[in-house]
Amino acid sequence: MKIQLSLYLLLLPAIALAGVYRWTDDQGNVVYSQTPPPDGRPVERMAPPPLPAEPPHAARKRLERIHKRLEESAKARQRRKREAAKTDADAARRQQNCRAARENLERLTNRPSNTLYRVGENDYRRLTPEERRQRIEKMRKIVKENCN
Repeated sequence: MKIQLSLYLLLLPAIALAGVYRWTDDQGNVVYSQTPPPDGRPVERMAPPPLPAEPPHAARKRLERIHKRLEESAKARQRRKREAAKTDADAARRQQNCRAARENLERLTNRPSNTLYRVGENDYRRLTPEERRQRIEKMRKIVKENCN
């Protein structure tokens, strides 16, 4: 059994190198065969196709690695897209906070000290000098954090 297998393996390259014959039969059909036509008609001998550059299992593993890299790349792209959207939303929120804080700071610093300010939903009252100072400091802090 081992002798037959090794003999077959030795003959396999010779069979592969034998090539392919191409001819046209009596009905006009093109025929491809590993043997020439029996009646001696004109034949074209074609070279066998080249052997694969790598074994099938190696090619499969290489394709799996490529597929995995593509999936990882797609996930990274999605992650970057989400992070960019979050960054944009944060920037918009900071810009809105900046604008509101500057407006509030301007009101607190430019209006007379006896101005009524909203406290709660429907309540208005005058701020004490200490409350006003604290609100001004708070608005300056918000401006510093959100306005660049």
